Amino acid sequence: TSPGPTQSLNLRKPFFVGGINPDLSSNDKVKKHLQGVLGSFEGCMRNMKQNYETFGQPNATQKVSSCVANLERGTFFNDQGGYITLYDKYYVGLDFAFNLDIRPRNLSGVILAIYDPAEKGDYIFLQLVDGKVVATADNGQGEVKTEYTPREENALCDGEWHSISVNKAKNVLLLTVDGNNAPAGTGAVGSSEINTNDPMYIGGVPDFTRTGILTDRNFSGCIRNFEIRRGKGELYKAQYLSSGDITGDVTLNKCPRN
Repeated sequence: TSPGPTQSLNLRKPFFVGGINPDLSSNDKVKKHLQGVLGSFEGCMRNMKQNYETFGQPNATQKVSSCVANLERGTFFNDQGGYITLYDKYYVGLDFAFNLDIRPRNLSGVILAIYDPAEKGDYIFLQLVDGKVVATADNGQGEVKTEYTPREENALCDGEWHSISVNKAKNVLLLTVDGNNAPAGTGAVGSSEINTNDPMYIGGVPDFTRTGILTDRNFSGCIRNFEIRRGKGELYKAQYLSSGDITGDVTLNKCPRN
């Protein structure tokens, strides 16, 4: 509070709406004035005004998306482009399998990527390419590929959820889409291990020029029910995309229904 009959506030830009800059969250003065409440506002705002004048468009936003009335569970990757770094260092190894559901809004986009940034490094990718679902892997002995082609080019962009399963078992790569098995991809015998110690990206990648990436777009649409099995005979474990680091326009825990 200000002493005496003060009737105005001496404020300086920037103004934060809906939350504060993460760099300020550890500031003792900020903590005191906010009484320890440092969480961001969850919900929708509109018609922001100061002295009866609208604020206009913000200079910058962080993890903010448009308000949508009709929502359901999942993570939404906006058309503007964005992705989640779910793990900073992930080892694929001999056996690796995962399941997820997608509801895409575009025929092309990177769904999952784990790769050594070196040009000839190991990798595994799951991508949409012109309406096809393509899984590829390389352990240094040449690319292994399996591809699912729907009967109609736009079949996966029909507004419905579609299930995808990928299973890398040593030198064999299996892909199933909506219960339909794609032809298996088989690599060189005796060359089975994908040696990665690199980020796992969901919904896109920071660099589309990497060998093995077949599109120049991030995934657009919704993803849910992502689960991983690390080794043969192990159980699948649910993965929480909200635990990852967001880059770009991604909305956690809610998807527009249409």
